[in-house]
Amino acid sequence: MRQKLPFNPLQSLLPRIFVRGKKHDARSRWEMRQMKDKHVAMAKADGFRSRAAYKLQELDSMFRLFKPGMTVVDLGFAPGAWSQVAAQRVRPGGRVIGVDILPCIPPPGVSSIQGNFLSKETQNELKRVLAVSAMGVPKDKDSGGAIGTAPPSYLDTERELGSINSNSNEPQFGDDYPVDIVLSDMMANVSGIAVRDHAASIDLCDAALLFAIDTLKVGGSFACKVFTGEEDKFLQQRLKRMFHDVKRRKPEATRKESKELYLVGLKRRKNVTVESVFGA
Repeated sequence: MRQKLPFNPLQSLLPRIFVRGKKHDARSRWEMRQMKDKHVAMAKADGFRSRAAYKLQELDSMFRLFKPGMTVVDLGFAPGAWSQVAAQRVRPGGRVIGVDILPCIPPPGVSSIQGNFLSKETQNELKRVLAVSAMGVPKDKDSGGAIGTAPPSYLDTERELGSINSNSNEPQFGDDYPVDIVLSDMMANVSGIAVRDHAASIDLCDAALLFAIDTLKVGGSFACKVFTGEEDKFLQQRLKRMFHDVKRRKPEATRKESKELYLVGLKRRKNVTVESVFGA
């Protein structure tokens, strides 16, 4: 008969001590990397919320994404650096709307929606905001002409939305799409398993692309972050079906060891449908 060993309380703590040690080491490595990163220091000096601002600045310098008066949707906007850049570059008269599942106070001049973008409810809420703005709601007088809108009354909002589509909970735009640029910096929590992380990033880019089909103006632009892998070439093919020009870039501000790159679609084509983009 096998003898039962006496209970050792330290044994039950070992896994937790080990895990905490790994987390502590990872945190220390991250802090050291941040201290040595010139873009982190630059972001602090320039008042940006993160180093990601320089990635979007570089993409804009390459492809001239932004113009004054544009409407921009920034998906996965927290902590807000991309929205900061966009807000600066669409002044005067522009509008930036950020969406993120995380609670985040938007930068000045940026509107925001907290919610899971993959949910239909969040997308419909975003489309309602865009629908109201497309009706020509006046700019916020207190902002001195900067981005942002004076909130319409509840009755005005319901009346305007009802005129867009009285038979559906999802606003429809017809041929008058309200968005000039869709940005997606969305990324799922990294698992450390390259194939899984790559697949998750493709799914998020596809979700952003589907939204762009519904809302992006003809001639409009699209930019998304993706982890490189076997599927990114198929995502690029989908973008080519929707845009006249598609670019792959790894901005200089991206860390060399990172597997992320950015796909940029320029000049949305006419008569694009979900079937024409995602069809075999």
